[in-house]
Amino acid sequence: MSINIGDKAREVLAAQAHIWNHTFSYINSMSLKCAIQLGIPDIIHSHGRAMTLSELVNALPIFEYAEKESGFNCLFNEAMASDAPLIISIMIEHCKEVFEGLKSIVDVGGGTGTTAKAIADAFPKVNCIVLDLPHAGS
Repeated sequence: MSINIGDKAREVLAAQAHIWNHTFSYINSMSLKCAIQLGIPDIIHSHGRAMTLSELVNALPIFEYAEKESGFNCLFNEAMASDAPLIISIMIEHCKEVFEGLKSIVDVGGGTGTTAKAIADAFPKVNCIVLDLPHAGS
């Protein structure tokens, strides 16, 4: 399905992607260090076979850490929600048909509800539910 988002929106998204590429250019060199610090090689080895991404994420201790450390939890939630306003505003403006006729939406892993709030504001007849771990909304 090809979505026509318009030249202005396409230009904004391209600019944002360009900024992200420059802002996070150091990530490639840091990824290996982080993977080792998170214990990913040990998690995969102890699993004994190939893992799906969801299996790996579930095995990581990051969510237990976020539950215990409110500062990290807040930072993590803000990071996860940081690009949501841009993306959802373009979806609402240029992809309204996706939401038309819906009675409800469940945002699984929706964190603080940034995306669900934007959808609820734009489509008041759609009941938006955020489903996440208890500490995600705090």
